[in-house]
Amino acid sequence: LKLQFLYFIGHQMLIAVEGCCHGELDIIYRTLQAAERQQGVKVDLLLICGDFQAVRDDDDLRGLACPQKYRVMGDFESYHSGAKVAPVLTIFIGGNHEASNHSWETYYGGWAAENIYFLGFGGVVNFNGLVIAGTSGIYKSNDYYKGYTERPPYTDGTMRSIYHTRDFEIQKMLAWGMRPDVFLTHDWPRGIYDYGDAVNLVRWKKQFKDEIDAGVLGSPPAETLLKTLRPQYHFSGHLHCKFSAVVDWAKEDPKGTGTTKFLALDKCLPKRGFLQILNIPALEGMGVQDNTLYRDTRWLAVLKAANELMPVGKDECRLRPEEIAEMKRNVNKHHEWVVKKLGACSQGLPVTPWDPAWASPNRPNYTATDNPQTAQLCEFLEIDNKIRSQGGAPLVSRHLVNSSAAATHQQLGRIASGITDANKMLDALLDSAPTTAHTAPQAQQAAEPAPAEDDDVFPLFVDTN
Repeated sequence: LKLQFLYFIGHQMLIAVEGCCHGELDIIYRTLQAAERQQGVKVDLLLICGDFQAVRDDDDLRGLACPQKYRVMGDFESYHSGAKVAPVLTIFIGGNHEASNHSWETYYGGWAAENIYFLGFGGVVNFNGLVIAGTSGIYKSNDYYKGYTERPPYTDGTMRSIYHTRDFEIQKMLAWGMRPDVFLTHDWPRGIYDYGDAVNLVRWKKQFKDEIDAGVLGSPPAETLLKTLRPQYHFSGHLHCKFSAVVDWAKEDPKGTGTTKFLALDKCLPKRGFLQILNIPALEGMGVQDNTLYRDTRWLAVLKAANELMPVGKDECRLRPEEIAEMKRNVNKHHEWVVKKLGACSQGLPVTPWDPAWASPNRPNYTATDNPQTAQLCEFLEIDNKIRSQGGAPLVSRHLVNSSAAATHQQLGRIASGITDANKMLDALLDSAPTTAHTAPQAQQAAEPAPAEDDDVFPLFVDTN
């Protein structure tokens, strides 16, 4: 296993980033551990950019939006049950292939298993001083200004529409308005290809050419967040390829400073760029490093300010300018309230440790349960719990798992494990900052491998949504 790191002088944290998980946690963790053994290092944090598929049981499986042949349990259940424990703190966002009922339970974010944390439909956390923000889902214009009307049992339509990004989530993040160290989206920001090697991208992904020429490849809301928040790092998945770019904000805005280093990664397959290990340099605002995960104080204020506007049960939700302005004013007021309530805990609200009782199998058949983490957060913020289950009849098992396909997929997964552990090259793609006496030379972008040979055995996950 050949591994390359991007090193910085004065680094604070070694993180790994993974593109699309698709339930292959075992392979991802084994690959990561092999890299650690080879280099004699320990990764502090793993970030996964969507399509995580936190499927706990058959009920979750019936809510997984994907083609029938890919509807298999995956590895997550063994981590949720406690049979396995993630070897590194793992933070993930949602994509467009998720167990939608499980995601909705922890809308505000929460543990999915011990050491595995869902950032929520939108969220901001602090780990060892590193501020990590992100939004889940993908952009679909037809659903962007809709409210959340989906309830289990989901139909083929609602199990997809629930993961379509809403304007409400974007307005919340804009009201937060800070510059995070790391930002996660499943979708790429629209136009990011203009800041990287688009020629090589189209050479490998020919189907992108028309969308790039039309300026529509990627998500407009993710583009808005990129240009407004200007994170130091922006990581994405979704398009199943590895691509890097650097946005120099001084060139985009006369008053702009700094850069955003963008990296998109592939899905978990052999000989593909699905995992990247990076040394994050010393960043402004690095605080106490106590290995505790905290909910960001200003983000808590956003949740409190936005609660009355949350469009649960509404067919349409296009916030009026005066509502957005009022929410932003309330964020500042509620931030003072949150800080005062937390007292000496300036880092934020410590995330309640994982409780094995949360993995109890005695949940109502395919209805959203009242997740205790969501209830605890709402109680702390003194807001109505709008995620609370409204019941629902069990879903008829018309989405049956194809046992033959499942067996084949699991067998291929084991093959992929062997190939991945033995041969996967984790090469650095992010361009470093301009070379100075205190920085390493600029990293060169590696060429993408031709995908055809791999795809003959491991077909790409066809995305029709």
